[in-house]
Amino acid sequence: MQLWKHLIAAQPSEPRAGKSMPDSRKLTRRQVLQVGSGTAAGLALSHVLSDVAVAEPEHRPSRDSGAFDDHPVTLEEARQRWRELGVVGDERGTAALVTSKKTTRAIRNSLRGPRFRVYNMGEPMFPGVPAFATIPPRKFDYVITMYGPLGTNLLTVLEERFPSMTFQIGTQVDQLNHIGIDDVYYGDFPESEIVKFFEIQDPIARWERARQDSDTGNYGPNSILGGTSRLGLEHLGPVVTRGVLLDVLGQKQATGQTDALSADGETLAPTYRITIEDIEGAMDFGGIRRIERGDLVLFRTGWSKLWEDPSRWHEYLESEPGIWLAESRYLAQFRPVIVASDTWGLEVVPAPREGSAFEVHQVLITQEGIRIGEAFVSEELAADGVYEFVFVDTPHRALGATAANNLVAAIGTPRRRPGRGRSN
Repeated sequence: MQLWKHLIAAQPSEPRAGKSMPDSRKLTRRQVLQVGSGTAAGLALSHVLSDVAVAEPEHRPSRDSGAFDDHPVTLEEARQRWRELGVVGDERGTAALVTSKKTTRAIRNSLRGPRFRVYNMGEPMFPGVPAFATIPPRKFDYVITMYGPLGTNLLTVLEERFPSMTFQIGTQVDQLNHIGIDDVYYGDFPESEIVKFFEIQDPIARWERARQDSDTGNYGPNSILGGTSRLGLEHLGPVVTRGVLLDVLGQKQATGQTDALSADGETLAPTYRITIEDIEGAMDFGGIRRIERGDLVLFRTGWSKLWEDPSRWHEYLESEPGIWLAESRYLAQFRPVIVASDTWGLEVVPAPREGSAFEVHQVLITQEGIRIGEAFVSEELAADGVYEFVFVDTPHRALGATAANNLVAAIGTPRRRPGRGRSN
């Protein structure tokens, strides 16, 4: 998730008329919230592919949607859940379910047919990509530096440098150290114990201290540089597992449910809540019999179409269709490794309950240890009718990072079935 996009609705990046912007150096962290937001192709698959699928126990999702509700998230409930799962002190969450056996089964069962195709699931990244306004700014700015000619062979070199960037932008997987409940994170780790210089809470002050340490080469014990000491990105992967596409958009288009669609019919409607019934309808539409432990669960809403058009970036950021609490609790029972969407935040925005700030992230990440994927592109998967595939993520090993901008990919067998899963 793009850090501190926990705004009920996106805030303007400039102060409104008649109101002055507060001095950012005096802001508390909570006040800052109110300011504004190929790898797979190299896999050696031949030694594990088989004509015989590996059996998996049948586990059809319950149709009893009444078993899951929208009650508010609490730290007490999260701690009770951690004790039930036996994960107090754990740092991997459901990533631990992606074992070599799970990977082998995913490859054998998902890749069957005359040909395979590799799908790029990442949004293109460039300076100026859509992001919410925050302090410090959330950007992906880089510049090319030039060196040379060097040596008698006249070597010239081009390299990128990043004046300002964050992993919490564009296609990403939110890690377990990204979201807490009242400063407590998955596994019952308090923020004060996992963040360097916790006493410096003002974001601008932390940013300036980091720039100073970087400029002076201070990487020692007195440096603020680096990530959290627990729950960081290094505990995720690499991940090769089964992926399932829940093409809610395609199912609604195919069945003529226009009340769920945007005015142009190309996306789900802004603020549309994906229900448990929608999840099961998308499973039936894609021929998905079950969700298995350690799967990637991916929603298609069509929202990535808005990323492609700069004139619609305001639409992309100001709201989004998605699941909410009952649906997140429903999905959590299957223990997926990641729940992802083609939207910027997975869950419906604005939230159905006034005053709610991204509680789905708290349920999945903090309480359940299930990571969230954002801005995962699924248009080509849907166009080819690929609803089950091998998912590949090879994240950075940035110790303590809360996310990573890396290429996520899918390997699947294209199957074109008229009227089933074809994008319009």
